[in-house]
Amino acid sequence: NVPFIFICNASPADIARFKKKHKLNVPIFSMDEIELKIIARSNPAMVVLEKAVVKAKYPHRSIPTVETFKDKHLK
Repeated sequence: NVPFIFICNASPADIARFKKKHKLNVPIFSMDEIELKIIARSNPAMVVLEKAVVKAKYPHRSIPTVETFKDKHLK
């Protein structure tokens, strides 16, 4: 199991609707849009953190497959 969270620029009501619609049981946090752009540089994006250090950033067109992610980040 790999812990993960969602960070987005959405209202609490939008987050609740999204979680219900997609049957998600993961933490989703809201953050300022400008700060998200600084961190991710694309929308959507995946940022891999390990002990508060950014290990990788993937723009939406480059998000790895599950196998590639396992090989690179879960050794």
